Amino acid sequence: MLPEALLIEQARARSLPAWSEIYARHFDQIYKYVYFRVRDPEAAEDISSDVFVKAFERADRINQDGAPIVAWLYRIARNAAFDHLRHRVVRQRVEAPGVEARSADDAEGVADRLDTLSALARLSLEQQEVLQLRFIQGVPTEQVARVIGKSEAAVKSIQVRALQKLRWQFGVGARHVVTPEGQGI
Repeated sequence: MLPEALLIEQARARSLPAWSEIYARHFDQIYKYVYFRVRDPEAAEDISSDVFVKAFERADRINQDGAPIVAWLYRIARNAAFDHLRHRVVRQRVEAPGVEARSADDAEGVADRLDTLSALARLSLEQQEVLQLRFIQGVPTEQVARVIGKSEAAVKSIQVRALQKLRWQFGVGARHVVTPEGQGI
């Protein structure tokens, strides 16, 4: 596995082995991110593949702002997912793909998941994106800021407001929440 700096240098030169490594390192992360946005496995796979094609075509732009390769890929994925959603004709409904109740015991778990998805759908797209990147993808605040084009402070503020809104939706009140870094908010 190549160090990031060498990988960037080789990727700018459009080295196929370097791009194969970038794809192998980051495809799953990008796919999960896109899937969360579009909720369609085939579309997510197509969009994720297109992200790497677009990245290859724009190889000279890698790391221009000092961001890691994965942050740059997330930005491309973000724009591609938004383009897909903008052009989608069919309205999407909130659902839990691949989750079916097999018994009465499972029904409660499915209902909880649907409640969670419904609550997330009531957040702004920006709040959804920040929570997804931070808690589902585990992306550090600094990289999230680069992906969405905001300051770290703005990302933290968006995160706090989103978590407060979720707590309110679930009737939890002002409970203490701990971030992935172990900081209380």
